Amino acid sequence: MAGFLPGGLAQSPVTSRFVSMGVEQGLSRGAVTKLYQDNRGYFWISTEDGLNRYDGEEIRTYRSGTDLARRGRKVNHPQGNLCEDENHNIWYVNEGGIYCCDPVRMKLIHRPYPAGFEAPADLKAIAILSPGKSLWLFSASRGLYRCDYSRAEISLQFFALPFPVETTEAVPQADDQQQILIATGTEKGLLVFDTRKEQYYIVFAGTPVKKVWQQPGLYFLLTNNALLRCYTLQRAADFIPLFGSSPITGLAHRTACPRPSAS
Repeated sequence: MAGFLPGGLAQSPVTSRFVSMGVEQGLSRGAVTKLYQDNRGYFWISTEDGLNRYDGEEIRTYRSGTDLARRGRKVNHPQGNLCEDENHNIWYVNEGGIYCCDPVRMKLIHRPYPAGFEAPADLKAIAILSPGKSLWLFSASRGLYRCDYSRAEISLQFFALPFPVETTEAVPQADDQQQILIATGTEKGLLVFDTRKEQYYIVFAGTPVKKVWQQPGLYFLLTNNALLRCYTLQRAADFIPLFGSSPITGLAHRTACPRPSAS
């Protein structure tokens, strides 16, 4: 492409400018635990002492009154993803409850877990899937939780894992499929939860899936001997090996697991 550019531009090196942001620039804490860019372009920066929004010029920190009273317990620290709803609110969870950051009213609202619910230590938010106002939470030691945040009081519906998993990887397939992909780390394969049918399925049966992660429109799976890229989980042809050998057997089929208990 350089031959089609003016001579002066063809030889111009590409330079990047890095700007350091820390406590001096308004960040609530220097150690960043999560970074998320929302649909309007704002950067959300999570630390152990609050949630920060950077608009390209200034940093705004969001804390709730509950957090200010209990800051020593690090209840500000989000666990898992920062999730954006249809109104551009940012949601996250931790051991202290569920939090909603309303950037319009400039408030961080704390919503406690339902009475009697003890949050597992590895509980984390993974996605907001529509239709419906559902925030999905994942615990590798227990299973999936669907959180209905449309009402004044939070409600949780639990879907126990059909068998133990050895990893903590869970990502949403946030498209028409409405599925959540869970890497098991075992020879069981890839665990898929269909949020509409409320059913777990297995693909890659007999192949340990070590990790699953996503990029816009793409999903990547790492097995013992291959890295695969896929767009959906519907056909074997959707899985493209980037290196290694692809375990073709069983890719085109999924096996239903025993229906999990829901509560």
